[in-house]
Amino acid sequence: MDRTISGNTIGTAGTINSGCQVAGCSGISIGNNNSTGTHVLSMTSNHIHDTEGSGIDVISGGGSDSSIMSLTIQSNTITNPDQDAGAANAAILVQSGSSVGTDSTDTCADISSNIISGTWSLGTSHHSSIRVRSLTTASGSFALLNFNPATDYANSTGPAGTTGGVGNVGNVADFLRSVNPSVTNAPPGQNAASATQGSAAFTGSAGCPTD
Repeated sequence: MDRTISGNTIGTAGTINSGCQVAGCSGISIGNNNSTGTHVLSMTSNHIHDTEGSGIDVISGGGSDSSIMSLTIQSNTITNPDQDAGAANAAILVQSGSSVGTDSTDTCADISSNIISGTWSLGTSHHSSIRVRSLTTASGSFALLNFNPATDYANSTGPAGTTGGVGNVGNVADFLRSVNPSVTNAPPGQNAASATQGSAAFTGSAGCPTD
């Protein structure tokens, strides 16, 4: 399956709940579980404003899923979050797999050149604009395009998972900031990238599948 979501405008910047007015509702939401095969999805140059949930969320895998998910999330503009104070919705959320079941999802993602403003994930310590979660079992994987686990990307300050050296999951967040310059991990507001992982550590990829 190959799909493209590009050039759309969802919501009006500054108009409350114009993107989605239901709590937790995202501007673009993709779910895939208990499937097989290769799924290629590109989300580029979309403008998403004033959502109650995330701007873009992708939950890849879960249950008995053994599929390959190849994602391009690039050059999107996401602004004006309208979530409540207890919400944990990042502007961009990508989750690979689930800690429940026999999931062996392989996810490869290019998350780059996105322009994000506003304070997201209000109900968390990390206030993430971009959040990635590797929850697949050890037989699955989550690779990020051009990420090199042996490179120490520029560190900052912030909660666990938002910054760190080689071998620390926070280094994944540092990499994501390096390819999404509007995500600064700077208080006030934090505007962080963050990462969390279970059995499968994040890896790098020179090129995600195209078919």
